[in-house]
Amino acid sequence: MLTCVTKVDGEEVVSNYIPQRISNVLKKLKITPDPARVLVGDTLDLNCTGETTHNGIFTFQWHTPANRSDSEKPGKYIPPSLPIVVSKSITLLKVTTKDAGVYNCTVVLFDSTKRKHASANVAVFGE
Repeated sequence: MLTCVTKVDGEEVVSNYIPQRISNVLKKLKITPDPARVLVGDTLDLNCTGETTHNGIFTFQWHTPANRSDSEKPGKYIPPSLPIVVSKSITLLKVTTKDAGVYNCTVVLFDSTKRKHASANVAVFGE
């Protein structure tokens, strides 16, 4: 624990802090399902998942062929065992043939010093 002591307007102020070590470990990044197959007009659900340790702080970014982001669901944190699984999913409603192609998930470390990428192929069948 760290303690900071200072004087403000002649009064002593004490603040206590518990330092946290931020983890930059991210392994086994993948998108599921891969490959994905969907019919025109249906809903496409993809999950980007990786494994980290305690205090891993990451940002997920999705890149889609048609630049859609109908519904990016909040990231998930599944405690308390190791490894800790983190994930973020995307849902595209009423898929068209323009949505076919390679989907990319980029995970960025909290301070932007480290990036990992995963990709999945999506096939859209129908008119």
